[in-house]
Amino acid sequence: MDSMPVYSELHTIYPPGQHLVSLIEGRKKLILSNPNTSSSLKLEFYDLDSDENERVNLSYGKRQLVEHMKEEIESFVSSQQDAHTRLVPVVLDLPLSKERMKELEALGYLNK
Repeated sequence: MDSMPVYSELHTIYPPGQHLVSLIEGRKKLILSNPNTSSSLKLEFYDLDSDENERVNLSYGKRQLVEHMKEEIESFVSSQQDAHTRLVPVVLDLPLSKERMKELEALGYLNK
């Protein structure tokens, strides 16, 4: 039985505005930076059977599979656009305000 595809997303504070989306299909993983944007696009492709620590980027050797998974990620991101608009801030003000620092600390993201 084939496993379901697994998507994950990360919006970074540093570097600011980085949006990473990954897709795992079976034991193949593609990480795409800033999908569906004109920002610099970076691809990372890993075969988790032979490289579970994701040390060797195989994106240049597996172009057809990478392109297929890239299209899947871009389709996923497009389908999530409404949620992103509501949940992800467009602009992140740095440095963080004292109130925001307290909120992040309460959530366990910052340590004193």
